[in-house]
Amino acid sequence: MSTLEKAIGMLNTLPESDVELVYTFIQFVTEKKEKESKKPHDIDSILSAITGCLPDSGMTSEDYRDERLREKYEIDD
Repeated sequence: MSTLEKAIGMLNTLPESDVELVYTFIQFVTEKKEKESKKPHDIDSILSAITGCLPDSGMTSEDYRDERLREKYEIDD
């Protein structure tokens, strides 16, 4: 039995006023999700969240990639 079927079964046992309350809550959550999905992403906050993920040791991203691959596949230079 799916979650939706279980919820419908539970809703069938509630009085109409409680069903309306549940519907209002679901409507609120749905509208909130729609507003969040329409909100434009702030590029600055995204960049600040990923800044610093590579330590500044003077290596390029290609150097880090090569190092990771050498470690992963145990390649000796």
